[in-house]
Amino acid sequence: MTISPTTRVVRPGRPGRPLRIEDIQAVPRPGAPVPHPDGTTLVCAWATLDEASDRMVSRLVAIDVASGERRFLTAPERHAVEPRFDADGTRLTFLARAADKPEEPLQVHVLPWSGGEAQRVTDLPLGAFDAQLLPGTDSLLVGTWVHGAGGTIEGTREEVARRKESPVRVHRTERRFYRFWDRWLTDERRLRFVLVNLADGSVEDRLAGQDLFAPLMEASGSFDVAADGHAVLFTGLDESGPDGRLRSDVFELSLVGAPTPPMRHTVDEPGRCMRGRWLADGGFVYGTTRDWDFYADRPRLHVRSPSGAVTPWMADQDMSPSAWIVDDDGSLLFLAEDGGSQRLFRLPAGTSTPTPLTGDGTWAAMRSMGAGRVAGLVHDLSTPPHVVVREADGAARRLAPGLGEGLPDDVALAEVREVRFPGAQGDDVQMYVLRPHGAAGTTPLLHLVHGGPHGQFGDAWHPRWNAQAFAADGATVAMVNFHGSTGFGQAFAQCIQGTWGEMPAEDVHLATDLLVATGEADGSRVALAGGSYGGYLVAWLASTSDRFACVVNHAGVYDLALQYGSDITFGRARNMGGDLWSDPDKVDRWNPARHSEGLSTPMMVVHGERDYRVPVGHAYLCYGLLKAKGVPARLVLYEDENHWVLKPANSRLWYDEVLGWIGRFVSPSVEEA
Repeated sequence: MTISPTTRVVRPGRPGRPLRIEDIQAVPRPGAPVPHPDGTTLVCAWATLDEASDRMVSRLVAIDVASGERRFLTAPERHAVEPRFDADGTRLTFLARAADKPEEPLQVHVLPWSGGEAQRVTDLPLGAFDAQLLPGTDSLLVGTWVHGAGGTIEGTREEVARRKESPVRVHRTERRFYRFWDRWLTDERRLRFVLVNLADGSVEDRLAGQDLFAPLMEASGSFDVAADGHAVLFTGLDESGPDGRLRSDVFELSLVGAPTPPMRHTVDEPGRCMRGRWLADGGFVYGTTRDWDFYADRPRLHVRSPSGAVTPWMADQDMSPSAWIVDDDGSLLFLAEDGGSQRLFRLPAGTSTPTPLTGDGTWAAMRSMGAGRVAGLVHDLSTPPHVVVREADGAARRLAPGLGEGLPDDVALAEVREVRFPGAQGDDVQMYVLRPHGAAGTTPLLHLVHGGPHGQFGDAWHPRWNAQAFAADGATVAMVNFHGSTGFGQAFAQCIQGTWGEMPAEDVHLATDLLVATGEADGSRVALAGGSYGGYLVAWLASTSDRFACVVNHAGVYDLALQYGSDITFGRARNMGGDLWSDPDKVDRWNPARHSEGLSTPMMVVHGERDYRVPVGHAYLCYGLLKAKGVPARLVLYEDENHWVLKPANSRLWYDEVLGWIGRFVSPSVEEA
């Protein structure tokens, strides 16, 4: 079947002054809205930039659902996150610390909803996550960590004090998996659930002696308390997988009587299990993957009955749910990428076909309000995140802006189009194209190349790789969801394993050809910018083609062999085409470092020294080769950043450096300006 290019305008542009990073950073960042049980109020964390301390500080804000009026619940001197109401709505728990002491661990506070001051109720040495008051009690369930498999709260407090005083700073291990993202795992942190008695302040460890990790990327949201408070479902990780891999399973922990070891419910599942959520009959729904070596393997939803019988739910759908909750009518609400959008779906109980509840854009969080209503966060390529209530009749109501929400009205926005075109092997490939407002004739073309590779650049607002900010400098911005991207089915995502540089590179070339042929893009002024796998792909393209004017390689994989120094070394043979020791030629076939003979494109190399996902050695090697060859190159190295550039001042510098580098090679000539 021959595929012809198609295009549709997703969002029109508007005139105004150029958008800058300061505009993006000035927009508040709301957290997931949490509804009061009576449905009249939403509470969320509201993060704003504190320029004096160069960090985002969150306060809790209450939003009246009917009027949209807002009021702060916490003072600016306190950084507050993770609000949660108790079952009857009389108390609100949240986590907080002093705003000027980011090194302090978050502790649990309780606020009477009828009025009064919040009281701090925990003093946990490593802080807390996900605090929840148990129904009908003065007991608070709190997630936390201890040092060591058999560690205790008091023992951890002593160990924290000892480490502060010790002059020795050393990591020792014999594990394969010994560090993650930007931190070492050799400190032996283990998961604990504690019950805090608010009447007398006593603390009871319900997971004492257990050798389990909390989810490493984000512990919050990983457990669910039963409606009667008798037990909690949680996601726990341990080292029982083959070759030292962390296995992820759903556990049940009793919260009544004497502490007992948790029950592992998903012992027979082949892959990672996650996010158990209680059903009304005492069973639960959870997600499980099948492929240990494919991190983007889609979660399949299953139901485990109270008797232990497991049945698939939505088994015939080629979708990857990323979060799910059980609504009051027993249906499942979940988020999943669908094309370039992340939509909200409803899956009625007893059915296998979900109904999409939303269209273009990205739903980033959801909370059931009952009676068919859903609260969430929504954003897109033209709009920062904002709080929305989707009514039972399908109407989505954005709560009235306030507290500085949104971009200034005088900021120009680029038109957003979705383009479908024939990519590698003639397959249908999707991309977003942002055309600067008022642009006439050809402009420079900038490809933003997403990471993963099993991810996407979707219809979403991104504070770090903001497509509107790049378009504001006058370039047409293309975001190709090439082969390997998620949101287009399992086969499309998995088809590039072992051939990282083949079809994705062809997709970018074909997208470039199309945009040049339409007259939108100047083929002599095409730039590439990508991070992580995106950094790999732009380095590969720069080594195998001379059509690009310049490249920005952020935290990019440059030498596949160095990825054995990454935090995750499992599945490398699948991704790289073979093992380094047995199939070096297969590995080098798609290895940019082994194709440096063709490297002649000017390149900026950006990296963080605390990046363990793509170790900083990639940056040193790539930059060193460029300089040795006499290719124009610039190194931007952050001492205090990880795989991402997160600190506001560092982010402003990042945009200045990246836009400056691109502008040096593709900016309009004096005659055109």
